[in-house]
This record gives sequence, structure tokens and C-alpha cells, in this order.
Amino acid sequence: MNSKSVALLSMIAIGFCAGCRSTNSSVRQYGLSPDINQQVASLSRRVGVESRAADADQSRVQPVTFEQEAKSNPNIAPASPQTQVNDLEITGQDQTKQTIPIDLPTVLQMVGSDNWNVQLAREKVCEARARWQKARLMWLPNLRLALGYTGHEGEIQETGGNVVSVSRRSLFVGGGAGLGNAPLAGGAGGPARMFVNLSTADILFEPLAKKHLLNATQAKSDTVFNNTLLAAALAYYELIEAEAGQVIAQQNLDEANTLANLIQSFVKAGKGSPADVSRAQIIQRRRQQELAIATGAVGAAQAKLLEIIQSQNADCGFNVIFTPTDSTPLTVQLVDSSVGLDSLIQQGLALRPELRTARANLAAQKSYCTSERWRPLLPYLTVGSSAGGFGGGQGSNFPTFNGRADLDVVMAWEVENAGFGTVARRKAQASRVRQSELALAAMKNKVTAEVATAYHRATALEKSLAVAAQALAHAESSFTKDTARIRALEGMPLELVQAINALADARKNYLSTVVGFNQGQLRLLNAIGGVDQAK
Repeated sequence: MNSKSVALLSMIAIGFCAGCRSTNSSVRQYGLSPDINQQVASLSRRVGVESRAADADQSRVQPVTFEQEAKSNPNIAPASPQTQVNDLEITGQDQTKQTIPIDLPTVLQMVGSDNWNVQLAREKVCEARARWQKARLMWLPNLRLALGYTGHEGEIQETGGNVVSVSRRSLFVGGGAGLGNAPLAGGAGGPARMFVNLSTADILFEPLAKKHLLNATQAKSDTVFNNTLLAAALAYYELIEAEAGQVIAQQNLDEANTLANLIQSFVKAGKGSPADVSRAQIIQRRRQQELAIATGAVGAAQAKLLEIIQSQNADCGFNVIFTPTDSTPLTVQLVDSSVGLDSLIQQGLALRPELRTARANLAAQKSYCTSERWRPLLPYLTVGSSAGGFGGGQGSNFPTFNGRADLDVVMAWEVENAGFGTVARRKAQASRVRQSELALAAMKNKVTAEVATAYHRATALEKSLAVAAQALAHAESSFTKDTARIRALEGMPLELVQAINALADARKNYLSTVVGFNQGQLRLLNAIGGVDQAK
């Protein structure tokens, strides 16, 4: 080999290895690991979680970087300012914000205890329970304390029919008990004798209906809980994907810088055209743009996750940066898809809280329907009693003030609007029952479709994992071989562009496939019922 060839190879080696700076000294490896087993075990008490660990040859793909070349060559010079794209302004972080390490179980715990939607749903359960308890106590009388004053001036008719002019006053001080809103006996007179007050049908059937509505509200709370956990877990993986995507974008930019240095070395050696340098700079700018977008995606993912887990006790606002402890996206299999779609659909129909809500609403409407059938046959009750001191006299004097006790009990039967109103009430309630039955049937169909959709997506993503890993391995192999060929002066540096682009695409594809697989497992878990609330 002559001296000119040796000099050319030296320039190529220097240009090839220059520009290898990176914010991360060791490139992250996007593979599979069983370390997530302990972290997600709490997610699967009902369906059974099995952490998935692929073979090491397929799961851990070693990315190709220029750092290995840099370590093997002591004559490496840093990239020139003309060819090295400055990305420090893009990747800088606000040092005033608080950094909090976080993992998936921590996210789920924070959401399950502090999320506003979850707390609101639980408060609605408390309200429904209070309504049920009140319905159970309808038969207990209301206790009242009263002070009544009666005055009359002018004409009044006696019992015998005579009209006389009277000036009189009376005072009642005491208390009593009554069912419903019945007026207490006392003062100058008692309650109306045909006053319809408290329905016996309501006493018998209202507590049962309120109990079913309480169950429906509890099931709604479980739905909110499961959906909030799903949203938080999806947002957590979006953050992992965004941060890993930022690392890949930096990696791609470093390789674009190195390619530009390599092309510049060829041009200086007379082996290339100045137009090749311009093409390399175009690639650099595009990679710089991708890094800026990836950095923005990290901030957006941070804000989304913080919005979901934000609680009423959080006083830090959006001055928090979550740092996932899962530095690499790991595949997690939460649902055993080998049991088959039919089995998963049956689990969904049995466990989904939305169906429990629909069934409880139907049961409540049936209780109201039974109440309407019995309402005309069961009496209304008017019960009032009072005791206290009563006194009165002519003019403004109270010459006597002695004890007094009154008791009124009335039972009345009512047929609304000559019976036509009662029939209309029954028809309206029967319609509500049919509406609840249709809502239940529609929800069953929706659950079936959601389980099937999540199942097919999850199985497709599971099959694509190995394909994505193989594609990344092939892209790295092609990049390595093309690099060796260029270094042996068997081609031009621009021929590496296709290999570099293919490698960048393969990295992004593998990352999105792993994250998509995990998110697909979460959606499938949610579709068949989510986390077991009973435990």
C-alpha cells in the first residue's frame, strides 16, 4: 500500500470517528427483561399476570455506534464546528424543576389514591349509600319541637250556625312525632283527615331500589378507577417512549454528524464532490429537527402524566419532572392470550364494572316497577302526635294554660286520576325497565367488541415483536457491513445514507412496537375487567 493510500485511510478513519459526542455515554438497549415481574404483579390478581421474557438473542439488540471506533483509534479528533450540529440548546433541561423518580406501580398507586376523578366517584358512592340508608328509615317518625300562636279578631261561625264577633288568642308549646310530612296535631286543630302522606309501597320497595342504585354507583366508581389506571399506565409508557425516542434522536444526530465528517474527509482527499457535503448537511438539519420534536414530545408526555396523577394534595403544579426508573421499555404480558378469545370475552362479560352498573340499574327499575303494581293496593299513612301546654282565652289574655295531647292516625288508599293516572305510571315504569334491558344488551355488545378489538391488536403486536427485533438486527448488520466497506475504500460515504436511515427507522419501529405491545396488554386487561377491586 502506497503512502497516498495510507494517508487517505487515516483521514477517513479520523473523519469517521469524529463527532461521536453524545449526552448519553452508553447507548440504551431496547430489549426485553424479566425485571418488571415484581413491578406489575399487583396489576393482575384477577386474570393472572405472567411477565414475558423473550430469548436474549432476540430481545437484546446491540445498537451500532461510532463510539467503539473512537475507543479503538487514539488519533480521533473532535468534529469541526462546520460539520457538528449544535444540539445542546435542544436537549437542555430546566434545573429549577423538581425531578422525581417514578415507576409504573408508583404511578398506579398515586392515581388510585389521589386522582380527582377517582375521589369524585368515591364521593358519589358515599352519597348513594346515604340515600339508601335514608330510604331504610322512612318508617321512623320525624321529631319536632313547636311553638304555635293563634289569634282571631272579628266574625266567626259557631258550630250551631250562629255568627258571632270574637276576639281570642291561643298558645301551644310542645313537640311531637309524625311520619313523612304530616302536620302535627296541636294548636286550634289537627291534620286533614284525608291527607295522603307516606306511601306504604315506598316504605317496602324504595330501600331495595336504592340498594340497587348504590350497587350501580359503586360499579361506576370501579369503572372510573379502572379507566383512570389505564390512562395513567398508557401515559407512563408514552413518557418512556418519548424519552427513549429522544435518546434515539440524539443517537441519529450523532451518526449524521459523523457521516458529515466522513464525507468532508473524502472531499478533502479528492474523492468526493462539495455537493456531497451539502447533502450531508441536509441530513444533519433533518436529524436536528427530529431531536427538537423528540424533546418537545418528552415535555408533552410529562405534562400529560402529571395531569392524570395530579391530586388535591399536590402543591408543586407543573414544576415536576418525572424520571422513569424503567430506563428501557420492557415488554410485559398481563393477559394470557393463549386461553382464546371466547374465554376472554366471557371474563369481560363477568367482570366488567360497566355491566355491573347496567345490571344494577335494571334491578332498581324492576323494584320501582313492583312498587307501582302494589301502590294502589297498599295504603298511604298519615300519623301525627303532639303533647305540650295549651292555653287560650278571649282578648289578649291567657287565663288557662294546661297540658294537651293529640294523636291522629289516618290510612288512605289512592287511585290516581280515576285509575288512568295509575295505569300511566305503570306504563312509564315498564318503559324504564325495557330501556334498562336494552342498555344492558348494548353494553354487553360493546364489551364483546372491545375485548375482541383489544385481543386482536394485542396478538398482532405480540407477533410483530420478533419481526421488529429482526428488522433492527438486520439494519444494524447492514450498517456495520456498509461502514466496513466504505472504510475499505470500496464505496462512497453517501452510500451510507440509506443504511443510516434504515437503522434509524428500525430503532423507532422497534421502540414503538415494544411500547405498543405493553399498551395493548393494558387495554386488553382493562377490556376484560381490569384490576380486582374486591382485593
